[in-house]
Amino acid sequence: MGFLKQPKNCRFSNKTILLFVLPIFLEQIMIAFIGIADTYMVSSFGEAAVAGVSLVTSIDKFVKSIFTGLAAGASVVVSQYIGADDKLNASKSMKAGIQILFLLTIIITAIMVIFKKKVLSLLFGAVESDVMQSSIKYFSVTAFSYPFVSLFSIGCSSYRAMGNSRTTFYSSMLMLSINLLLKYIFIYHLNLGVTGAGLSSLIAYGIVGIVLICSLHSTNNKVWLSRIYVYEGTKKMIKSIFGIGIPNGIENGMFQMGHLLLQNLMSTLGTVAIAANALYSNLSPLYHSLNSGFSLGITTFVAQCMGAGRPDEARYYMRHILKLTYVFTATNGIILILFSKPLISIYGLSQEVTSVGHKLLLMYVTGAIFAYPSSFTLANGLRGTGDTKFTMTVSLCSMFGIRIGLAYIAVYVFKMGIYGVQLIMIFEWFEKGIIYHIRERRGKWQNIKVI
Repeated sequence: MGFLKQPKNCRFSNKTILLFVLPIFLEQIMIAFIGIADTYMVSSFGEAAVAGVSLVTSIDKFVKSIFTGLAAGASVVVSQYIGADDKLNASKSMKAGIQILFLLTIIITAIMVIFKKKVLSLLFGAVESDVMQSSIKYFSVTAFSYPFVSLFSIGCSSYRAMGNSRTTFYSSMLMLSINLLLKYIFIYHLNLGVTGAGLSSLIAYGIVGIVLICSLHSTNNKVWLSRIYVYEGTKKMIKSIFGIGIPNGIENGMFQMGHLLLQNLMSTLGTVAIAANALYSNLSPLYHSLNSGFSLGITTFVAQCMGAGRPDEARYYMRHILKLTYVFTATNGIILILFSKPLISIYGLSQEVTSVGHKLLLMYVTGAIFAYPSSFTLANGLRGTGDTKFTMTVSLCSMFGIRIGLAYIAVYVFKMGIYGVQLIMIFEWFEKGIIYHIRERRGKWQNIKVI
């Protein structure tokens, strides 16, 4: 393909980009299979259990998105220091990011554990009683996993900032292997139901999160930690981390908050809609996992170009990686469409739930092929330059001004049900993508200084 051909002596070749993306893609696929395994195993306890786990998963995604946003902020700073060949400050900023994030997650965990019933009642008070009971049991366990999830998240972000995605792949393999083994034991042999599903994730994240942080002390890494218990962050460094991490965390958190509000809307549509949404949501990562690989890659490569003082190269890689994303994710999406029916049928739920879930999956993948890369991958390229306030503003205005408002109109005014919610989501992807393309072309991000 001629339009993917690169000039000679480029900083990052197609091979380098794809070798970075592939482990992340496989890692995200395995994480998706954990979600599929969760739903499959829990489905043996009925649709109420599936719906209950799905509701709590939306809360988990909200909390974890804040961790991911802050971790991404630290990784951009680390990447830019690496691009500037300043390994000492890269190491210090990496350690400061880990310390800050872990402290914040301890606070968040305490709040969620103490107020779990109030949180669930506030968000999903309209669900049936058996669904609520499943949610309470599952949330009572998963809330304790947040500190370990944060260690896993910041550890993976740190390795990716170095351009090392293989270690995160192996870490995910270990975590998922432990998770699946314990799920099988807890659910099928100890009959712990949704509690077992949550407990296996808690233990797996705990073991691998700690191991990952310990491995960052190895001097074989491009940059490494020393004396993790000693704080060495400078005022400028912390300002840079928070300057990117806070808008990123707010964007991710509010984005997931929007999803919670939409989940609340869908909870009023009945158990069939909730369960169908859970089925399609568990299979959708089979598409967007590849996009996630390119999104994480574009952040790292663009950030290193900016750290090296080459905004021209940053622009080139934003556009080039976006092209790669469209080619590979479109191919992946077509394959998923072809195999969508047997995939959605593996859960063995009622014909009505399976049928609705299949239609939602087809709508999702079809819209994503055309709009997802511009809406998400290009946004991550802008974040790599430090342009996180703009992406935050666009994302929040789009979510709360368009997606949520129009979804309620589609459901309550036009009586379109869950399909209306899905159509509005796809429309919002197109709208955000157009805005990000305009931002990239105008080039204001080239004047942003992170380090």
